[in-house]
Order: sequence, then C-alpha cells, then structure tokens
Amino acid sequence: PDVDAGPGSLSHCESMHGYDLGMESAPVYLRSAAGVSARPLGAASGRLLDGTHFVVMSTGALWRLSPSGWQIAGGFVTAPGSYIPPTTTSFAQFGNSVLAASEVSMARSANGADFVPLAGAPRARVSCSQAGFVLAFDIDHAATGVLRNGWMCSAQHDETDWSRDAAVYSVSGVLIQGSGPITAALPLGPYVIAYKADRTFIGRHDPGAPYVWAWDVIGSQEIGAQGPD
Repeated sequence: PDVDAGPGSLSHCESMHGYDLGMESAPVYLRSAAGVSARPLGAASGRLLDGTHFVVMSTGALWRLSPSGWQIAGGFVTAPGSYIPPTTTSFAQFGNSVLAASEVSMARSANGADFVPLAGAPRARVSCSQAGFVLAFDIDHAATGVLRNGWMCSAQHDETDWSRDAAVYSVSGVLIQGSGPITAALPLGPYVIAYKADRTFIGRHDPGAPYVWAWDVIGSQEIGAQGPD
C-alpha cells in the first residue's frame, strides 16, 4: 500500500505471498481431474532430484497423479503376473527412488517410472529412509521369517540391496520392549522414531557392523502410536 502503482506493481492478487526476492504462489487446494473410487491405503508426495514433484497413492494398486488425474503405476506381486491387494501401504523416498512397502511385497519406482517388484526386499507394513538406508518394520523376509516387532535395513546407499549382509550394513533386529507389532516409523533429524502401540523408540545409525542401528526406548510411560498416521 505504500508503493505507487506503476509498471511491474501488483495492485491485487490472490493465493500469493511475499518472500525475499518478491512474490510467489501460495499453496492452494486443487481438485484432481479424475478421482479414484477405491479407499486409499497410503500416499506420499515429494520431489525427485531434478526438481520434479510427484504424488503417489496405493489402493492395493499403485497410482501416480498426473495433470489429467490418477494413473495406474503398478501393483504388488507375489509371483510374476500375480497382483494381490494389501491392507496397508507405506512409502519411502530414497533419492530418485520411491519405495512402496506392504505385507504383500515391496515395489520400487525409479526416476518417475512405474513401480516394479523389488527382489529380495522384505514384506513390511512400515518403512522410512534415513542416513543412506531404507528401513522396513513389521517384516517378513526369507532370512528372518515373520517378525511383527522386527526391523531390517537395506545396504547403505543402495535401496535395492536387502541381502542381510553385514559387510554392506544390511542387517535386521527386533524391538523387544512393549507389546504388539511396530506400528509406525518416521525420520526425525538424524534419528528414526519407531512406535508400538505402547512404546516409542529412538534409533540412530551406529556406523560399523554388526549393529548398524542402535535403538533405545524413550521414556518410561506406555506412550506409542496406534497406526502409521
């Protein structure tokens, strides 16, 4: 209001705000041109290394949001051509890869391409990325069996390697304290916070084999998370 109107001035605008170099668009709600009728089981958004934004979602099938609406981008398989819908899906971004984890299988989208099965990866209801690893929780893997209180990490700096080989820092373990399965996990600063319904754990990367990740219970009260959200 204290600047005279003239060339280059904005006398009226909507959904804009100022920043140190001028004005920019503020976040606004946009309705997709085409919806999906099935119930969402999980979703994620982010930005690839070239700056491209992405929005992905699971309804059992995997979807990617495009300018024209939601487009099928793969699914979860247990055998070639055998697509099975999960009951939940957790997404984790790792550089130019987006991983979708479920109790059926884990799938990976590289460089914005469709999701394809990730061989050797565990089935997992919870996942996140931190310190050059992808971590999976509430797992089922050929080397561990079903571990509802278990976790496993990929090789460091390689989200495709789940060999459970300490030489590449791909290891697994369990969170003993508390009851029930691991329900959620999120990165926080340099740490990972993992939850059961009645416990909260803090994990930190412990360089070197055989431990790789060290976990401690936060507090003495029975405080946790009932689900991933």
